[in-house]
Amino acid sequence: MFRVIVSPPVSRRLGQLVHDREALVRVLTRLHDSLTNTGDAYRRRRDPEDPDLFDYVISLYVDGRWTRLRFSVNDARAPGYLFVEAVSSSPPA
Repeated sequence: MFRVIVSPPVSRRLGQLVHDREALVRVLTRLHDSLTNTGDAYRRRRDPEDPDLFDYVISLYVDGRWTRLRFSVNDARAPGYLFVEAVSSSPPA
């Protein structure tokens, strides 16, 4: 079980990407729940440009369209902690 820390810049950026408050709460709840309880399953998806990071991806339907949110998570800073350091958005592939 991990402790998940979402950095303030990620929180602000997420608020810009997901305008619907209910959807934003769902994303944050899912992010915390998934990474806290099953974080090891996602740690295999390493960022090819930074070995300290792994990708966690959520697809959701919000504002009348599907959106993919890609979170960059650092698992190398402190044992037992996952630091969400970045988020980006794109249409699902």
